[in-house]
Amino acid sequence: MIKYIITGGCSFSNGYSSTGWTGAISRYARNINPDIEMIHTGFLSQGQELIQKKVTLAIIELLESGAKPDEI
Repeated sequence: MIKYIITGGCSFSNGYSSTGWTGAISRYARNINPDIEMIHTGFLSQGQELIQKKVTLAIIELLESGAKPDEI
């Protein structure tokens, strides 16, 4: 079962917003699994390369902390 959802983005998703797309994904996922952990790496002025690197780093950190690939 999925335990973690990792998202990334630029200024359109800076931080967590309950009214933006990150909030919509969070609400939807938590209706299915209330214990799911949302990890958002979006920040202002990020280009595609940095977005990809930050999401990849979040995945690596979860795996190193003991999360299983099928939980992400």
